[in-house]
Amino acid sequence: MPLEIEVNRPAIVETKEEKLLKSEEGKPKANSIGKKEVDFSETDYINQVNGLIHIMLETCPITAQAAVDKFMTNKRALGYLFGVHDYLSRRTNLINKETTEEFVISIQLSYSNIFGDKSGEALFNATCSFLSDETFKNGQKIGVAESARYLEKGELPTSFYLLLMLGR
Repeated sequence: MPLEIEVNRPAIVETKEEKLLKSEEGKPKANSIGKKEVDFSETDYINQVNGLIHIMLETCPITAQAAVDKFMTNKRALGYLFGVHDYLSRRTNLINKETTEEFVISIQLSYSNIFGDKSGEALFNATCSFLSDETFKNGQKIGVAESARYLEKGELPTSFYLLLMLGR
């Protein structure tokens, strides 16, 4: 039986101006991916992830429920979804500001916000169970790379469609 899903579009929220954290010399610090460190809250992080995932979902001619079903049966696509979250946690430096438990909760909140409580929980649990799977890790790497290219260079994330729609 397919999972029930509630589609929650992210609210348009005006976020604080991005402020670079300055080192003693006045130069921006680098975060774990070598980019300028930006001070983001958990809410800002979740809003960014949700916005990016919704942009990607809108490129696929399927319902949100069908997307959940595909994520549940495609480890690489599920890894891609986690990769988007992983990249943005590093880009926003959230991963360095939260404990592991707080970070896990942030991911779980994001999944629930995007896909609804029941489906979000199912996707989160599936993600946790596949973290060491090579196919999942491959999808995660693709998600990280495409998120970086999209946010830094404006290149559209085409692999999302290929993974979700064609299972590649």
